Amino acid sequence: MTLKYEILKRLVKAVNIKKMWTGMSTEELLENKRKQNAKNRIPDLKDEAFDISRIEIMGCPVLKLIHKKKANKANLFLIGGGMISAPRPGSVKKALRFAKETGVDVFVPYYPLCTDYPLTKAYEMIQETYRVMLRDYDSENISVLGTSSGGNLALGMVPYINDGHGDTPMPGYIMAISPGTCVDTDKGCRDPGAVYENRGGDHAAWGRKRSGIYDLAAEGRLHKLPEDDLHLRQRRDALRLCAIL
Repeated sequence: MTLKYEILKRLVKAVNIKKMWTGMSTEELLENKRKQNAKNRIPDLKDEAFDISRIEIMGCPVLKLIHKKKANKANLFLIGGGMISAPRPGSVKKALRFAKETGVDVFVPYYPLCTDYPLTKAYEMIQETYRVMLRDYDSENISVLGTSSGGNLALGMVPYINDGHGDTPMPGYIMAISPGTCVDTDKGCRDPGAVYENRGGDHAAWGRKRSGIYDLAAEGRLHKLPEDDLHLRQRRDALRLCAIL
C-alpha cells in the first residue's frame, strides 16, 4: 500500500464521504450533481505538439487530442464519475499527458450522464464516438481505456456491439481499471437516476449477472474479443499497455 493511498483512505474516513452520499435521497444526490456539473468547464488545452479540437456527437462534446506528427493508433479515453459526474478538468489534462507519453491520438467523450439520461444513452453515444474514430483508424489500432465507471462503459462496448451492432468491428484492446457500476435491474439501464437507487449495494458489478446488455456478457457473448486482449490492469500499467499496442 502506497503512502498516497494511505493518506487518501484516511481523508475519506475523516470527512465521512460515504455518509454524505448515503444520507441523501436519490433525487437530492442527482440535483446536487446537476449543479456541480453546470459549473464544470471543458479545459482549454494547449500543446504545440497537438492539434486539439472539439466536435459534437449526439449533442455531446468530444475532445480530440491529435498529434501533429501523424499517429496510426488512437485511444478512446473514458473518464469515470460514477455515471453522474462530468469529467473534471484535471482528469482531461491527464488525458493529454496520456497522449504525450503513449504517442497515440486520444478522444475524450463527455458522454450523457445518469442525472438526466438512461445508461443506454451513454453506451449509444460512446458507440457513435468509436464509429467516428473508425473513419481514420483501423479497429485493431484503437484501444479503449476506462477508469471506474468509465471502465464499466469500456467493458460494456463488447456486449453492446454484439447486441445488434455486428457491423461494427471490435476495438483492438480494452483496458478497464477498477470498473464498477450500480446497475442491478432493467430499470437501471432504462431510467435516469435509477443507477443510484442501490448505492449501498455492490458497486463492482462486472462478472455478476445483469439485465439488458449486462446479461449478454454473463451469457458468454464476449467471444468476439480474444481473451488475451481484455486487459484488467492496475493504474500504473495503463500507460505501458497503450504504448505497446
